Amino acid sequence: MGNTSGIIQVKDITQARWPMFLYVKLNRQLSAVGYARKGYIVCNLKGVSLVIIIPLFLLILSSPALSEEIPESSPGATEALLIGQPQSASGTSSVKYVYILESGMLCSMDKVLELVGRDSTSIRVDNFIKYQIDGAPLLVIPSRGLLGIDISSGFNEALAAFVSNGGNVLVMGQWLGKGYMDVPGELDGCSWFKHVLDIDDTCYIDTWSPVFAGQKSVVLKLDPEGYFTKYPKNAKVLLRKTSNDKPVLLYYPYGKGHVIATTLCPDNSYCQSRLSGDERRLVRDIVSWAVSPGSMPSARPGRNISINLLIKNYDDSESATAAEIELYAPGGKESKYWIHVPVKLAPGESAVLPITYLSKPNDPTGIYRIEYGLMTEGYQLLTSEEDPEGVNCWLESLLQPAVEDPSGRFALTGQLKNR
Repeated sequence: MGNTSGIIQVKDITQARWPMFLYVKLNRQLSAVGYARKGYIVCNLKGVSLVIIIPLFLLILSSPALSEEIPESSPGATEALLIGQPQSASGTSSVKYVYILESGMLCSMDKVLELVGRDSTSIRVDNFIKYQIDGAPLLVIPSRGLLGIDISSGFNEALAAFVSNGGNVLVMGQWLGKGYMDVPGELDGCSWFKHVLDIDDTCYIDTWSPVFAGQKSVVLKLDPEGYFTKYPKNAKVLLRKTSNDKPVLLYYPYGKGHVIATTLCPDNSYCQSRLSGDERRLVRDIVSWAVSPGSMPSARPGRNISINLLIKNYDDSESATAAEIELYAPGGKESKYWIHVPVKLAPGESAVLPITYLSKPNDPTGIYRIEYGLMTEGYQLLTSEEDPEGVNCWLESLLQPAVEDPSGRFALTGQLKNR
């Protein structure tokens, strides 16, 4: 092929991140020296025969409707990325974790989070007390999760420190009012035992919040096991019981973080096969919102919605040259749309990407979220046993795994009806 450099454009087969194997023939030997994940490869071709082998079944799966050319330039300050077109569909999985305290109905809570599209990992009570959970946006305490914790263990101090330093905690129903005493903010409630004769299983929305984006009515069919009788003055009551107007879902700031507390026990309801659709959607949107409680852009399905996504290169040495942006629908574990965008981010540098989602009338209501990963490019020496000296290839590689920033969330909401 001569002593020249060549550029090989590699289209993303079905946008599904299948490996395309790269082989280089040196000195009459065929040796596998690497593989390309996506994008383009620039190789220094000095008398080297280059062969790209793509599995046949990937070629069969490839479709013009699913292929997407990489944009030639980054979006300007007034030029927004458009998400919501069929050709940007993907099928990649999210690997974001929500922590669950290893107590109470841990297994059922894990199943509920899986049901609503959230991966989770558990943490033991003693490990939480000793080490906290650095960088974790949300700790979920399952139903009955506080009842068996020794008051002298130091858990309440550790939990208060976690929230004060910017963590968020979601506390499920505790059955006994005194079960909330470990929660920062002097929280107390009426237990399941005291309201067991109240068979009304409906609640109504008292204060609007994005957690209700997926609901269809102001009156929800839920299964609260008690209600709150004491809570901070700065708390916002979101849900109340229809029968007595008592709070069953509220939240309040504590230091730099937030406490979201409820008397609902979705993990117990799931265990008994009586988790209603209203409660499942509510838990789904509570978790998406609770990682960073606050307001977010919202619109009706069928209308376009715009956000400003904050992206940051957290690497301390490499620059980012591209961003992979993935949109997740409410409860989705696989991305609904994917787009690859050139960027220029030096180590530690941030940028804002204007994004407009082209929503459709039949899009599900609820909280949508965006994750972004960063890529870098440069020469990499690819070697093998047959070719220890290797060959230099210009490759694009993953610099930073997917990050979920609160600026990448928005809500599609329907018209709430009265039952």
